Amino acid sequence: MANTDDSGLDLVEFVAAFLLGLAAIANAWVTLQSDLWGGQQDEAYTDSVRQTNLAVGLLRAGDTTRALDQILFAEILTSGVCNQGERNDETACEQVLANMSDEGAAAVDEWANGNVSNPFESPNYVDTLSAQGEEARLTSQQLFAEAGEANENGDDFELASTVLAVVLFFGGISAVMGDKRVAWALLTLAALLFIGTTVYIANLPITS
Repeated sequence: MANTDDSGLDLVEFVAAFLLGLAAIANAWVTLQSDLWGGQQDEAYTDSVRQTNLAVGLLRAGDTTRALDQILFAEILTSGVCNQGERNDETACEQVLANMSDEGAAAVDEWANGNVSNPFESPNYVDTLSAQGEEARLTSQQLFAEAGEANENGDDFELASTVLAVVLFFGGISAVMGDKRVAWALLTLAALLFIGTTVYIANLPITS
């Protein structure tokens, strides 16, 4: 009878050792995945901040350009240097237009041709000045979303690592238990947790 018990305990130790090996390998792998996702999260957040700063700078530059164009346009209106059919200094008119941005000069041309009532509310003008800033802002939002997703993925792998640590605990305890029934109960629980965690991990995104 004693030999039967010893044989049963030896089997528990063998199964426990096998399970502990698998759980240790799996735990090392999910820890690596968690670290990799954490690195991607940090990188994406950093790039997001960089793009946000770039967007702010570009949008401010666009606003500054628009303000200067409006000042020059007001000078054109008040001085009348560009009025057609009146005495005016053509050179002065050209100089004022030359000081405008290319977008501003094009918008004034649209206004002069009667295509728009306010040259600086023209969709072409507004969109052109803000295009780069808006692109940087959208890129920043996308990177921020990617960072949040990477954070969630890293948390999921951390959860898997925590459960695998429990598997290692129960598997290790089962190998040193003198009572075969208790040992098998602990080993069965560890195996079920390991299988469930493996299925959970299989549904997580993998990075490299």
